[in-house]
Parts: sequence; structure tokens; C-alpha cells
Amino acid sequence: MLAPWQEGRAKELLAANLEGGILLKDLSVEFDLSAGQFTRVFRRSTGVTPHRWLQTRRIESAKRMLLQPTARDRAFTAPVQSGTIETPNEIARLLSSCP
Repeated sequence: MLAPWQEGRAKELLAANLEGGILLKDLSVEFDLSAGQFTRVFRRSTGVTPHRWLQTRRIESAKRMLLQPTARDRAFTAPVQSGTIETPNEIARLLSSCP
């Protein structure tokens, strides 16, 4: 098993590289273990492999991003909610001005 500080450090390194900028061998070197040894002790400590842990964090991050309104969403919904848009041409004009 990883010591609590090691588990925290491993998770910190993985979380800082959600897009995949860190290799398993780089992580294992950080803890002076082989890639296989690191995977086993990480799984014993967390209940999941480093890959599964990273996938779960990526999914959580994507869900958070999907829930955040974009500038285009805000530009479109504010006038509609306030009742200032009345025609389809006004909607088209509003959408074409958004990035």
C-alpha cells in the first residue's frame, strides 16, 4: 500500500495531467517502483488502477464543463428570457454575432 502522502502525491500528479501528459513509468519513478509495482500498490490504496482513477477524473471534469454556461449560451438566453427578442431574424443576428 502507498503511504497516505504517497497516495496524495500520486493523485496530485495524475490530476495535474488530466490530458495525459504523464506516463505510468514517470509516476512509478517518482516512488522508486516499477510500473507494475506502482499499479498494484495504487490499486490496493485506492481500489482502482491509476488509469481508471484518471478516467474517472476526466469524466468528472467533462461533466463540470458541460454544466458551465458558455458565452454563447449567456448571450442567447439573456435576451430571450427578458423578452427582448421577437423575431427569427433577431435570433439569427444574435447567433451570428457570437463566437
